[in-house]
Amino acid sequence: MRLKIRHRDLDLAPDVRSRVERRVRLAVGRHGAGVNQAEILLFPSPSQGCHCQIELQLEGGDKVSVEDRGETPQAATTSAAWRLQRRLTLRQNASDSLPRSVASRNGRLAN
Repeated sequence: MRLKIRHRDLDLAPDVRSRVERRVRLAVGRHGAGVNQAEILLFPSPSQGCHCQIELQLEGGDKVSVEDRGETPQAATTSAAWRLQRRLTLRQNASDSLPRSVASRNGRLAN
C-alpha cells in the first residue's frame, strides 16, 4: 500500500509523521492487501486543533473516506483511523454476508 501524508498550515515533525503513518497502517491491517493507496490530509480545524481526512483507493476502483478532529495531529489521526478500521470491517462483513455470485459480480470477492 502506498501512503501519502499531506498537510496544510501545519508543521509535522518526522516523529509525528511516523506515528501518523503507523496508526493508519495499523487501522488498515488485514484489509491492506485490497488497498492500493492511502492518502492522509491534515490541516487546522477552526473548532478543534486539527482535522484529519483519510482516503483509501481500493482495488477495483472503490474509495473509502473518513474524517475526524482532535487536539493534535496524532489525536485527529487516531480518531479518523478508528473510523476507518470500523468502516473497513463493516464493509468486509457486508461482503461476507452476500451470496458468492452477488459478491463476485460486485467486485467484492477476490479469487
